[in-house]
Amino acid sequence: MNPDRIERDVLIAAPRERVWAHLTGFFWVADEGRDVEPRTGETFVARSKEWGDFPIRIERAEPHHFLAYRWASAFPGAEPEDGNSTLVEFTLTEEAGGTRLVVVETGFASLPEAHRRKAFEDNDGGWAAQLGVLRERVQAGGSVPLDRVEREIVIAAPVDRVWASLTAPEFWLGEADPTGFAIAEGALVVGEHPGYGSIPHRFVRVDPPRYLSYRWANRFPSTEPNPDNSTLVEFTLVADGDGTRLRMVESGFATLALPEHELLTAAEDNGGAWDEVLDELKNSTEE
Repeated sequence: MNPDRIERDVLIAAPRERVWAHLTGFFWVADEGRDVEPRTGETFVARSKEWGDFPIRIERAEPHHFLAYRWASAFPGAEPEDGNSTLVEFTLTEEAGGTRLVVVETGFASLPEAHRRKAFEDNDGGWAAQLGVLRERVQAGGSVPLDRVEREIVIAAPVDRVWASLTAPEFWLGEADPTGFAIAEGALVVGEHPGYGSIPHRFVRVDPPRYLSYRWANRFPSTEPNPDNSTLVEFTLVADGDGTRLRMVESGFATLALPEHELLTAAEDNGGAWDEVLDELKNSTEE
């Protein structure tokens, strides 16, 4: 963990213009949203009954592409200055399925030591929650299915140990008999998952201990994966200090042969499940 920098991103199934309109309302800190286009050099106060007043200084605004502002989030009511403030930067880029929104907040290391860790932890959790809320707001009533889910975690264990946990039979099979279990390119492994049925996994590429990918038709239990019913899941493992940064990407939701109402929620449903699965993997590996 870098105590000076928070970085989060989310894929939103909407064009940049719509994402920008919601983003510039500053709803995460203000009780009443703004409907004024932000301008470089502008200052205003975001008022919240729960959190207090936060003076905001717009450092740079490029409509539909980039927004940066400075605020003293650890000191409600204070004007942002050197030593009490952090810089928040949003970048919006077009991507298949919608708009990739990245938020980076830096400057925590320059805060007074007594406030530094709490400010970092509060804002780190806050951005994770608020990006999800923003996505829901923007996509409300939308009709564009998300095509991919991305998750990234840091596990306090070396790459080899994380790989061993990732490729262990219990991670893949659930309650199925592990007899004959093997992970290899082209292999088909079928897991039994209560409430979901039998889920076949076809391994596409296996590069120990750095990369693993497979296809599965988890929306079509007991069905072997094919181009019309499956998504591609990719795991990438990279050393991060004494730990391992594990990145998971699942793609191909937008082309699944599903009814429209299921297609619109397929990626988000799997995203929630991945949060739980990766947390369990992290906890079991770090024990």
